[in-house]
Amino acid sequence: MAQGATYLKCKKKVANASSRPDTKKIQYRHKKSAAKFKKKGNPTTEIRRGCNGFKKCGNKSVTAFINNNIEEVMATRVLQSGTSLSMKDISVNGKERLREINRNARTKKKNRVLQKLHTIEQTIDQQEER
Repeated sequence: MAQGATYLKCKKKVANASSRPDTKKIQYRHKKSAAKFKKKGNPTTEIRRGCNGFKKCGNKSVTAFINNNIEEVMATRVLQSGTSLSMKDISVNGKERLREINRNARTKKKNRVLQKLHTIEQTIDQQEER
């Protein structure tokens, strides 16, 4: 008895007219309208617009780690240039990272000097043996 579906929809006074409600009008979607046109440029534009579910699949902890890392890097660059930051938590993280960078640079310099001294001592020892 599938043939009576349209008949029931037309007449509202029938008891089971609401058994098959009308379908909703399809909402306008940019993705559908863009499908008419020729694809140009970056094929991942739909992901950037948020039409695709890919954006929601990212792990929040990973994105938070990346954002914190970017904040620290930018804070160190700002502090290296000589300007100050109004946000204390970011500036503290930037200062800590700057200290680590400077500490590493100092140890590298010491290691290089020690290596040069060691090579010079070896050359002196070799010349004395001859």
